[in-house]
Amino acid sequence: MVKGFAKLQPSLKKLKTVLAVNDATLTKIIQRHPQVIGLSMDNIRSTLKWLKERLELEEAQVRKIIITQPIVLSLSVEKNLEPKFNWLKKRLHLDEDKVSKTIQRNPGILLLSTETCLEQKLAWLKESLDLNDEQAGKMIQRLPSIVSSSIEES
Repeated sequence: MVKGFAKLQPSLKKLKTVLAVNDATLTKIIQRHPQVIGLSMDNIRSTLKWLKERLELEEAQVRKIIITQPIVLSLSVEKNLEPKFNWLKKRLHLDEDKVSKTIQRNPGILLLSTETCLEQKLAWLKESLDLNDEQAGKMIQRLPSIVSSSIEES
Protein backbone atom coordinates (compact mmCIF):
# COMPACT_ATOMS: atom_id res chain seq x y z
CA MET A 1 0.00 0.00 0.00
CA VAL A 2 1.29 3.43 -0.87
CA LYS A 3 2.19 5.45 2.20
CA GLY A 4 -0.62 7.90 2.97
CA PHE A 5 -3.15 6.04 0.82
CA ALA A 6 -4.99 4.76 3.89
CA LYS A 7 -5.75 8.37 4.82
CA LEU A 8 -7.70 8.77 1.57
CA GLN A 9 -10.06 5.88 2.25
CA PRO A 10 -12.60 7.87 4.32
CA SER A 11 -12.68 10.65 1.69
CA LEU A 12 -13.09 8.14 -1.13
CA LYS A 13 -15.88 6.39 0.73
CA LYS A 14 -17.71 9.70 1.30
CA LEU A 15 -17.18 10.70 -2.32
CA LYS A 16 -18.51 7.37 -3.54
CA THR A 17 -21.61 7.77 -1.33
CA VAL A 18 -22.28 11.41 -2.26
CA LEU A 19 -21.90 10.70 -5.98
CA ALA A 20 -23.85 7.44 -5.67
CA VAL A 21 -21.37 5.55 -7.86
CA ASN A 22 -19.62 2.21 -7.72
CA ASP A 23 -15.86 1.71 -7.34
CA ALA A 24 -15.17 1.48 -11.08
CA THR A 25 -17.07 4.69 -11.80
CA LEU A 26 -15.38 6.52 -8.93
CA THR A 27 -12.01 5.42 -10.31
CA LYS A 28 -12.96 6.76 -13.75
CA ILE A 29 -14.02 10.10 -12.26
CA ILE A 30 -10.79 10.41 -10.26
CA GLN A 31 -8.67 9.48 -13.28
CA ARG A 32 -10.33 12.25 -15.30
CA HIS A 33 -10.16 14.87 -12.53
CA PRO A 34 -7.96 13.81 -9.58
CA GLN A 35 -8.62 17.11 -7.80
CA VAL A 36 -12.13 15.86 -7.02
CA ILE A 37 -10.60 14.04 -4.04
CA GLY A 38 -9.77 17.34 -2.37
CA LEU A 39 -13.09 19.08 -2.99
CA SER A 40 -15.37 19.94 -0.11
CA MET A 41 -18.29 17.52 0.24
CA ASP A 42 -20.57 20.52 0.85
CA ASN A 43 -19.52 22.05 -2.47
CA ILE A 44 -19.99 18.75 -4.26
CA ARG A 45 -23.46 18.35 -2.74
CA SER A 46 -24.31 21.92 -3.74
CA THR A 47 -23.24 21.29 -7.34
CA LEU A 48 -25.14 18.01 -7.53
CA LYS A 49 -28.25 19.66 -6.09
CA TRP A 50 -27.99 22.52 -8.59
CA LEU A 51 -27.59 20.11 -11.53
CA LYS A 52 -30.57 18.06 -10.40
CA GLU A 53 -32.90 20.93 -9.55
CA ARG A 54 -31.91 23.65 -12.03
CA LEU A 55 -31.61 21.31 -14.99
CA GLU A 56 -34.50 19.17 -13.76
CA LEU A 57 -32.52 15.95 -14.05
CA GLU A 58 -32.84 12.48 -12.63
CA GLU A 59 -29.97 11.06 -10.58
CA ALA A 60 -28.74 8.99 -13.53
CA GLN A 61 -28.61 12.08 -15.77
CA VAL A 62 -26.61 13.99 -13.15
CA ARG A 63 -24.20 11.03 -12.83
CA LYS A 64 -23.73 10.99 -16.61
CA ILE A 65 -22.68 14.66 -16.56
CA ILE A 66 -20.30 14.04 -13.65
CA ILE A 67 -18.76 10.97 -15.28
CA THR A 68 -18.33 12.83 -18.58
CA GLN A 69 -17.05 16.09 -17.08
CA PRO A 70 -16.06 15.54 -13.43
CA ILE A 71 -14.41 18.97 -13.36
CA VAL A 72 -17.97 20.36 -13.17
CA LEU A 73 -17.85 19.35 -9.49
CA SER A 74 -15.19 21.99 -8.89
CA LEU A 75 -17.23 24.83 -10.40
CA SER A 76 -18.97 27.32 -8.16
CA VAL A 77 -22.76 27.33 -8.43
CA GLU A 78 -22.92 31.06 -7.73
CA LYS A 79 -19.91 32.19 -9.77
CA ASN A 80 -20.06 29.80 -12.72
CA LEU A 81 -22.96 27.40 -13.11
CA GLU A 82 -25.89 29.73 -12.48
CA PRO A 83 -24.43 32.65 -14.49
CA LYS A 84 -23.60 30.28 -17.38
CA PHE A 85 -27.13 28.86 -17.33
CA ASN A 86 -28.59 32.38 -17.39
CA TRP A 87 -26.23 33.46 -20.18
CA LEU A 88 -27.24 30.48 -22.33
CA LYS A 89 -30.90 31.18 -21.68
CA LYS A 90 -30.77 34.91 -22.35
CA ARG A 91 -28.10 35.17 -25.05
CA LEU A 92 -29.25 32.18 -27.07
CA HIS A 93 -32.97 32.82 -26.54
CA LEU A 94 -33.56 29.35 -25.14
CA ASP A 95 -36.12 28.34 -22.55
CA GLU A 96 -34.92 26.52 -19.44
CA ASP A 97 -35.74 23.08 -20.82
CA LYS A 98 -33.66 23.75 -23.95
CA VAL A 99 -30.76 25.06 -21.87
CA SER A 100 -30.92 21.86 -19.82
CA LYS A 101 -30.93 19.68 -22.94
CA THR A 102 -28.03 21.67 -24.41
CA ILE A 103 -25.98 21.11 -21.26
CA GLN A 104 -26.89 17.42 -21.19
CA ARG A 105 -25.74 17.00 -24.79
CA ASN A 106 -22.46 18.79 -24.12
CA PRO A 107 -21.68 19.22 -20.40
CA GLY A 108 -18.35 20.72 -21.43
CA ILE A 109 -20.23 23.91 -22.28
CA LEU A 110 -20.27 24.59 -18.54
CA LEU A 111 -16.47 24.76 -18.58
CA LEU A 112 -16.25 27.43 -21.27
CA SER A 113 -15.84 31.09 -20.46
CA THR A 114 -18.75 33.22 -21.61
CA GLU A 115 -16.53 36.20 -22.40
CA THR A 116 -13.55 34.59 -24.09
CA CYS A 117 -15.14 31.56 -25.67
CA LEU A 118 -18.92 31.46 -25.93
CA GLU A 119 -19.31 35.11 -26.98
CA GLN A 120 -16.60 34.67 -29.62
CA LYS A 121 -18.17 31.48 -30.98
CA LEU A 122 -21.59 33.10 -31.05
CA ALA A 123 -20.22 36.14 -32.90
CA TRP A 124 -18.39 33.89 -35.36
CA LEU A 125 -21.50 31.80 -36.04
CA LYS A 126 -23.63 34.88 -36.55
CA GLU A 127 -21.12 36.51 -38.87
CA SER A 128 -20.07 33.43 -40.82
CA LEU A 129 -23.58 32.11 -41.38
CA ASP A 130 -25.45 35.42 -41.29
CA LEU A 131 -27.56 34.39 -38.30
CA ASN A 132 -29.27 36.39 -35.59
CA ASP A 133 -28.92 35.47 -31.88
CA GLU A 134 -32.01 33.28 -31.90
CA GLN A 135 -30.94 31.34 -35.01
CA ALA A 136 -27.43 30.85 -33.61
CA GLY A 137 -28.99 29.73 -30.32
CA LYS A 138 -31.06 27.10 -32.07
CA MET A 139 -27.97 25.89 -33.90
CA ILE A 140 -25.99 25.61 -30.64
CA GLN A 141 -28.95 23.91 -28.96
CA ARG A 142 -29.10 21.28 -31.74
CA LEU A 143 -25.33 20.85 -31.95
CA PRO A 144 -23.77 22.10 -28.70
CA SER A 145 -20.38 20.62 -29.57
CA ILE A 146 -20.01 23.42 -32.12
CA VAL A 147 -18.96 25.75 -29.30
CA SER A 148 -16.10 23.40 -28.46
CA SER A 149 -14.76 23.55 -32.01
CA SER A 150 -11.85 25.76 -32.97
CA ILE A 151 -12.63 28.80 -35.09
CA GLU A 152 -8.97 29.59 -35.72
CA GLU A 153 -8.74 27.77 -39.05
CA SER A 154 -12.22 28.70 -40.20
